[in-house]
Amino acid sequence: ALDLFSKMLNGANIEKEAKMEKHTVSCEDVGYEKIPRYSLDDVKLKNDIKDKVTFFLSNFRENALDNLGAHQTIKNGKGLVFLFHGPPGTGKSMLAEAIAAYLNKKMLIVEFPKITSRWLGVTEKNISKIFRSARENDMLLCIDEADTLLYSRTYAVHEHDIRFVNVMLQELERFEGVAVLTTNMDMLLDQALERRVTLKIKFEEPSEELRSGIWKNHIPQTVSISRDVDFTALAKKYDFSGGYIKNAVLNALRRISLNKQSILTMEDLVFGANIEKEGAFNQKKKQAILGFAMQ
Repeated sequence: ALDLFSKMLNGANIEKEAKMEKHTVSCEDVGYEKIPRYSLDDVKLKNDIKDKVTFFLSNFRENALDNLGAHQTIKNGKGLVFLFHGPPGTGKSMLAEAIAAYLNKKMLIVEFPKITSRWLGVTEKNISKIFRSARENDMLLCIDEADTLLYSRTYAVHEHDIRFVNVMLQELERFEGVAVLTTNMDMLLDQALERRVTLKIKFEEPSEELRSGIWKNHIPQTVSISRDVDFTALAKKYDFSGGYIKNAVLNALRRISLNKQSILTMEDLVFGANIEKEGAFNQKKKQAILGFAMQ
């Protein structure tokens, strides 16, 4: 009410603004637009998991449910909601981009500072805008760190916190597009989210064999690799996930660029990996039971 009154005092045309808001919601109002850079072939997944992902995506792309007349008996929950959870740097966001590319859609990346507000009812209104914008612009909706907006209501401190989680759950139920939720802390998610999720995928630390391939894949084709480079040895020595391997390779590339080198050596890669290892956070894992997961 204060916001509305302030606009009126400043000569704003409230009726005109209301009409504009009703018909269009810009991506910039709730986040930003992103063009996917990866395909499903770029993402290292177990075969059974990739088969499940493509099963749901193929059905969605071909409008299989509508062709069967599912809309006549099932009113809600016909969209796709993916939940990707696991440690940082294991490829959750990368798979979200690959899904968008498979569906030939751009991505709407939600930015929390644009959503949350201290004013009563504004956060709930902005949450509705997220889904409206994705629907009107035919975009894949991506919510990183989804536990921020979907944490367990059991532990909510304020009534308005419960209210905006309720709105999120309601909007997900009605959304008929594709939404990807990612989180490192799935144990914080509200239990009611579970039945609204189409496919839940746990991302784990890559195996030694997979790490070796990730090291190799991150080397640009324009960079020559010395014969002494041993990707298997790097994978065995450094227990890194994909995101940390990427950082290590970037450190190595910075080194050869600074030294005016044309060939990437094992020493350069070890240098980059050690910097990444020294900067890693050491956190003790605690067991907790919250939401619909145990860790």
